[in-house]
Amino acid sequence: MVTDYQGFARFYDRLMVDLQQRHGQDGDRFSGRVRECISRYMPGASSLLDLGCGTGTLLAGLPELPSLTGLDLSPAMLAVARPKVPSATFIQGDMSAFDLGKQFDVVTCVFDTLNHLTAFDRWIALFECAHTHLTDGGIFIFDVVTVQAFRRISESPPSLHDFDGNTLLATVGFTDDNISVRDIRIFEHLEGDRFILHRERICELGVPIDLITGALASRFEIIEAADQTGDSPGDKSDRVYFAAAKR
Repeated sequence: MVTDYQGFARFYDRLMVDLQQRHGQDGDRFSGRVRECISRYMPGASSLLDLGCGTGTLLAGLPELPSLTGLDLSPAMLAVARPKVPSATFIQGDMSAFDLGKQFDVVTCVFDTLNHLTAFDRWIALFECAHTHLTDGGIFIFDVVTVQAFRRISESPPSLHDFDGNTLLATVGFTDDNISVRDIRIFEHLEGDRFILHRERICELGVPIDLITGALASRFEIIEAADQTGDSPGDKSDRVYFAAAKR
């Protein structure tokens, strides 16, 4: 089941900025990658659908596109996204089972959102939905965290992070079914020595790259696949970025 982020949504953007800075990452790297793919493979694109849009961070980074739509299951995340990107259309829905009755030049699913579907048949269903909602020649851009990366993360000690007077404690496990289980506790500071606990259990599925490419084959032509270093995906890849054209 996909997490609803009911207690976590209002902290999400702040935490992501902090974590990216701690790891020396550019917070705009995902919208930058999407922009580069559009420029390279579909420079005339005017409409984009973001699956699992969360708080609208990707859409906020693509103001040059005339038509932006975000779909997410979490009302709490969408409540943050709407004022952030007022020009976009936001829809509550399941990214593996939806029918919007229209097509888009580009469909995206980034920030390892696809991994949050913890059954591979739902990945296949999302691929089908993306295909249905793309115009002829449209492109599907997404990324995934690898099985190897989830396994390495699970071997790390619990992480503790202070922000805005609050404290986050996160522990990560990894099951025999290739599911990463992240237990997140946020201790929100109220006043004095009073705190309130917000807890989320976030599960993500790791899938071997060959299974992903095989599932895409009947609907898409993979036009780009690269890991975090820009090389072809391999055993040491932590994240893989895909661009695929609709067949």
